[in-house]
Amino acid sequence: PPGTVGSISHKGDIGVAVVGRASAVLAIGVDLESLGPRRLDIGARIAVPEERPWLEANGERGTRMLFSAKESVYKALAPLVGRYIGFREAALHWDEGRQLFRVHMAGTWALPDGLLDRLVVRVSCTAHHVLTVAVSLGTATP
Repeated sequence: PPGTVGSISHKGDIGVAVVGRASAVLAIGVDLESLGPRRLDIGARIAVPEERPWLEANGERGTRMLFSAKESVYKALAPLVGRYIGFREAALHWDEGRQLFRVHMAGTWALPDGLLDRLVVRVSCTAHHVLTVAVSLGTATP
């Protein structure tokens, strides 16, 4: 609805939704991924060179976290830019102390002032799932 931003995701019988007031949240995207066996090694397809050492150190769980985080970034930014955003357009840097990814976008972006400066991806893992939320708050550092 007007005045709100939001995103949804689902895996199997679990669904999640996030929503915020557009006056406070510039962008938001959510993704949910399963931690079960994967048929393909997607790390090489989604990672930019500076992410690869982190992926190697964090194995399959790290690959799922990175994939989910990039999906969340896409969901947060695509409605604002009106186009597909590829996995390699975002470089994510893990902040262990805050349990989040800092986001750096390649290229030039026509986005609201400060959106990319404050865009982070929060991560939560359970034994079976990875949940990520990409958010850029309009008034405060996330």
